[in-house]
Amino acid sequence: MADTIGYLPSINAPATQMSTVFEILNQAKRIKDMLQLSSIVCVFDQALYAKACEVVWKHPTEFHDVVLRMGAFHTICNLLAIIGKRFSDAGLRDLAVESGIVAEGSINGVLEGKKYNRSLWMHKIIYEALLRTAWKNFQSWLLEHHAENIHQLEDLLKIIKDLHDETSQDMLQTMLEDASCEEILLLFIQFWTI
Repeated sequence: MADTIGYLPSINAPATQMSTVFEILNQAKRIKDMLQLSSIVCVFDQALYAKACEVVWKHPTEFHDVVLRMGAFHTICNLLAIIGKRFSDAGLRDLAVESGIVAEGSINGVLEGKKYNRSLWMHKIIYEALLRTAWKNFQSWLLEHHAENIHQLEDLLKIIKDLHDETSQDMLQTMLEDASCEEILLLFIQFWTI
């Protein structure tokens, strides 16, 4: 069944007041009942999500069928902050600053997920650098442990070059269906988990 996204009627009150959030949840329940749904999902930004959670916790039986969600942007910002907190002291902070990816004055905001674009950009660059390092080590590991599969790696690299030269859905599908690709990816996963 297809989802239908709709917007509630305007409420002429500050969004930050608990009474406004309570009214939003009540309107969502009325819509749920009118459409004869078993539950309804309400998506909020981070600040309103926290207030909506408070309302639902105070009235658990009244809003048991209302599912609260934080929007994707704020969810990603929280994930970036978690990664930053987890790996900051493990060298992520130093790596980002000393490599010149992020200025020293901006690194705290980037690691806390408050500078969204810079934070995403930094994580993508560091991920690519780590993946390139892993790929180089994979090639030497493959020579050492699975020398019989080197020809498959060469075949895969040729297919990737062809895909680069002629990017199309057909070329991508050809690459994904190739036995060399599948075998090398399985070996890369094995290498990655060592």
